[in-house]
Amino acid sequence: MAVLTALPLEYDAIREHLTDIETLTHPRYGTKAKLGQLPDSPWQVVLINMGEGTLTAATLTDRVLTWLDPEAVLLVGVAGGVKDDIGIGDVVETVYQALYFQARGGLKREVQAAIRSGRTRRRPRRDPQRRTPRFIDPMVMLSDRPADIEDRAVPGH
Repeated sequence: MAVLTALPLEYDAIREHLTDIETLTHPRYGTKAKLGQLPDSPWQVVLINMGEGTLTAATLTDRVLTWLDPEAVLLVGVAGGVKDDIGIGDVVETVYQALYFQARGGLKREVQAAIRSGRTRRRPRRDPQRRTPRFIDPMVMLSDRPADIEDRAVPGH
């Protein structure tokens, strides 16, 4: 599990609960993380203080996901920048969940079927013949090009 904190106060509060702490360093970017054991549980926790700011949160979350591949990611303290009426100690729960993997083939179809919202996809209401054309000039086929074009020595000129 990875826990990303926005404030040093939050980082220190979580670190106090960890045992057997070791420091991890990202091989390319030098990002520092603490890896520790949560007592009386099977959970190992990676703890990172990412600082304030949504751009930093997004960047470090992506980095942690690709670097350490955690089973879960908890963002602690990042809701303060979203709303003005949130105070220290308030718990904010998101209504959104995200999948952080690229599905392909049969797995992609399974994932899409599992997360579909049930809404029908948007269908154009106009008849295709009555829609406004996307291009002003009609399409010219390559086979309809003038013969002198074939004589050009430099492509595109």
